[in-house]
Amino acid sequence: MMRITSFVHLHRTLTPTGVGVHIIEMLRELALRDDVSLQMLVSRYETDGQGHVLPEYALGELPVVTYPMSRRIAEGCWRTLGWPNVERFAGPSDWVYSPTEAVIATRALPQVLTIHDMYLMETNLPWSGSAASRQAGGKWKKLTSKMVKQAKRIVTVSEFTKGRIVDLLGADPQQISVVGNGVSQSYFEPNLDVILPVTEPYVMVVGGLTQRKNAPAVFAVAKALYAMDSQIQIVVAGKCSANYTKAAQSHPNIKLLGYVDDALLPAMMAQSIALLFLSHYEGFGMPAVEAMAAGTPVIVSPFSSLPEIVGDAGLLMDPQDEHAIANALLCFARTPSSRDDYVRKGKAWAENYTWKHCVDRLLACLV
Repeated sequence: MMRITSFVHLHRTLTPTGVGVHIIEMLRELALRDDVSLQMLVSRYETDGQGHVLPEYALGELPVVTYPMSRRIAEGCWRTLGWPNVERFAGPSDWVYSPTEAVIATRALPQVLTIHDMYLMETNLPWSGSAASRQAGGKWKKLTSKMVKQAKRIVTVSEFTKGRIVDLLGADPQQISVVGNGVSQSYFEPNLDVILPVTEPYVMVVGGLTQRKNAPAVFAVAKALYAMDSQIQIVVAGKCSANYTKAAQSHPNIKLLGYVDDALLPAMMAQSIALLFLSHYEGFGMPAVEAMAAGTPVIVSPFSSLPEIVGDAGLLMDPQDEHAIANALLCFARTPSSRDDYVRKGKAWAENYTWKHCVDRLLACLV
């Protein structure tokens, strides 16, 4: 029996995006394993005092041990002082595991830590030259360098990100394992009886409108569709930056939904003409795989991990060629049969991405 104590960022499970979903699904799958004894290590302020996490968080069904300070104070102490050791709170364990980026202090307990992406350290992105970006990149390098130095194993979500960890931090590739991400069964079997918040033909954008998600390219596609007198709406799920929220108001064919609940998003994805995912940078790109699982073609940018994640089941397009993208969307809308090959290949490709496979790979690297 392998005893695993998992340090958990519970705040990321409140309205989970990609990393939050990774945390929830990896721990739930680990807890199902007969050969694993799992407990979560969380702040006592995140519990009800009776051994359960507060109801607003996910994962309340899992066993818990606590440390006596807030999460922010604990992480600050671990980063700067290397104290207090986790063994003090965890009891007998074989590994301490964090499904997201964290520096943790241990005396002898081996650590397996997760790095989801390295975008803050990249120097060739549109925002890389700003003072804020350089400052954030410096902090990220300090954090991830410490992680690589003290962890026995580093796990990540794509071969692309593994390569960037090696290149940017000088990490030993033998130390790093790719566990990937999975897709919830609700995307393979979406509930199509739910009432959708949009009635017009639409394409989905998941992850909000931000610079990283290439909001200007989405605006350009919206403008091109409008000029073609298309009735297609661009429906955006996720949090948007304030400046892009304001800019979206000038596009009558963009509808901002904000956070979309997991009970609704698979059905929205399944009934979309396509997923538009034109990000500058993704460590993995979970919405692309979720869309393919739901039977929706994906149009993605040819950057970072996205070619790896979609393989030949997705359509890679230059985000700066908004007219080509708009024409592809119109073709999908007007000729449903043009979607068939992408739907078939996408659903088959998405079968490779399950949380069971992810946990299998995690456990294999701990042997």
